[in-house]
Amino acid sequence: MELGLLIPGLVDDVVGEIFHQFIAVDWEGPFLLMLVSKGWRDLVLSRPSFWIWIKIDDLQTDWSEKVIIGQALSRGLLLQVVVRIPFTHFDDISELLSRCGSIILDTSTHTRIHTGESGPVTQELFDQREGYYQDVHKEIVQTLSALSLLDLPIYMESLDGASFAYSTWTISERVRKEKTLKDQFQDMPLPLITRLVLRNKDKPKPQRIKISTIWPYLPSMPFLKELEISDNFMGVDRVSDIDYITLESLQRLEIDCPTHWLSKAPFKGDPQISLSKNGLRVGLFGLLHRLQAPLLHTLSLIGYPNEIIDTLTSVQGFCILTLEVSLLRLQELVPQLLLGQGNSWHPLCNYMIKIAQIPKNSPLEPVLGVLLSFAPGGCQLRLIGDHRLKGYIKSIKSTIDVIKYSRQSAMGIEAYEVQYQVPLSHTQGQTFPSEYMLDVTCIEMEEAPLDDYDLWKSTPERLVLTGGSYAGMEVQLCEMIHAGTLTSLDIGDSFEAGSVIVWSHIEFRLTALTSLRCITDDFLVLAVPLVMPQLADLTLTRPKNLPDPRSLQPLISQRGCFAKLVTLRFEEFPSPWSSVFEYIIAFRALGTDGGVTTIELPGQPHTSIVSQLVQVLGNELEEFDVGQAPQVNGPPGCVACLRSGWNCFNATTCTRFLASQKVSITKDTYVPESD
Repeated sequence: MELGLLIPGLVDDVVGEIFHQFIAVDWEGPFLLMLVSKGWRDLVLSRPSFWIWIKIDDLQTDWSEKVIIGQALSRGLLLQVVVRIPFTHFDDISELLSRCGSIILDTSTHTRIHTGESGPVTQELFDQREGYYQDVHKEIVQTLSALSLLDLPIYMESLDGASFAYSTWTISERVRKEKTLKDQFQDMPLPLITRLVLRNKDKPKPQRIKISTIWPYLPSMPFLKELEISDNFMGVDRVSDIDYITLESLQRLEIDCPTHWLSKAPFKGDPQISLSKNGLRVGLFGLLHRLQAPLLHTLSLIGYPNEIIDTLTSVQGFCILTLEVSLLRLQELVPQLLLGQGNSWHPLCNYMIKIAQIPKNSPLEPVLGVLLSFAPGGCQLRLIGDHRLKGYIKSIKSTIDVIKYSRQSAMGIEAYEVQYQVPLSHTQGQTFPSEYMLDVTCIEMEEAPLDDYDLWKSTPERLVLTGGSYAGMEVQLCEMIHAGTLTSLDIGDSFEAGSVIVWSHIEFRLTALTSLRCITDDFLVLAVPLVMPQLADLTLTRPKNLPDPRSLQPLISQRGCFAKLVTLRFEEFPSPWSSVFEYIIAFRALGTDGGVTTIELPGQPHTSIVSQLVQVLGNELEEFDVGQAPQVNGPPGCVACLRSGWNCFNATTCTRFLASQKVSITKDTYVPESD
């Protein structure tokens, strides 16, 4: 059906004309389409020029026409669809669903509405309206079943919050004081639960309950995607307590089990182990032997090395893509666990090993050696630990992707994080010369390392410096900034790191550097010691008051700096805008490759500013007219709106830039026409 036949005279120009006049200047939040027709008020405009929100209610006779118009005016953007429950025409909107970014199920008008109340829905209130909620839950379950094949985030909302009050449950000791856990599970709308957390944060040594109390209820949760179980809440006392179950939708499982009960012997049928009257005692990890989860892709285990290694050795029936292992502390390995190692989890893509405590003389290498044997070739590894981990870093014979270093200045506690890919074969690692040097792609430091000579001697391709305490490290820092290797330098959050480079009185001719991120106030100062002939991407942080851009011209003309700069990025809205225009003109004046062609901003500025940015990027701007938006009576507006040219009436309620939406502007960016 043609768009013009639905609403006579409604053409695409209405986006740039009517809505710019009524919204772009002084309107906060979504705009309901009442200017064209009151009967179409559910077609929501989220941002000037584009429809991306559509509410569908099949009680309205023209709901399908609204879908067609919403798609036509969305300009290809991902749609956010609100579906009123109940809804029985999903087959008719299959094309629309293929373009969705998310779906919201609205139950606020499902049956009679309870108003005049605020706050969360209590158990007492839930019991009083049991019939109403059962009706709502039934419809939601049917809707979820219809949408189960879509790989989209699905949310639920209601006028009083009742329909989703129990979709995510956290069970704790505090809740169990009024009802038994069994009673609570009987009261829950099990089909609505998508995430279940069984943990106790109140008592360090609470009285645990048997897993058999809740284990039979889990299969009644068809949409359960995340399950977290802690040993401080419940445990597995006997093998006979565990039944075999299948969780069809489970995607992530976390088990926190700080116990010393091994489960290998019972499930291996070891005749040397004597059975007690009611079966063998096992830890909470024993649940994995009685669980089937075809969609499970993330497994997180928290405990001690013996128990975790035992579990990983005997449980390999899952198709795990991400494995997270957190060791509470190191311990000597049980000898039998060292036998038969080396069977890697072939589907594994991401593997994290975190060690909370590495005491002196603790067996780090043997434990890591066994744990790493589960990683197949090509798997991305992530190791986290304290200063003792740096000794293990030297044994890595492949290129390290990232090394992160941090230090608590008061305590002097160092922390390392290492990320690298397991070689596809044992012979793929490098052979290092007698003088060892780290082969690392990226180094991120929050503080200057105390005595890590190997880290200072490395020459990374990307260097990120944050925090402070770099004083006295001028020589080491200068050695790390290798002229022919460093392609990206990020000092955007550290005043001290920039000062160390400036006061080192060393000229760095960074011939390979293509990306720089720094604080705006330090930009022109850093441009003196740093010669960057290949710089193509410049990010300026905290651009509250841009320095005088006229200082750029002698740097460009005398030293050839910024000759290839293409992208200028601001992480906050800059001020004043006239300086931004002058920066672009200065960069373009002597740029051998055409100068800056793209400006990236943290949000959508006012159309008047966008128009001038487009003109200056196209060498068409002659005069600047970028006065700040006028102040209005009432509460002061938010800083982001004022800097980006919008009127803002209340800083506490403004939602214009609530979500981070980066905007790239070029000379070809479309600008709606306005008077």
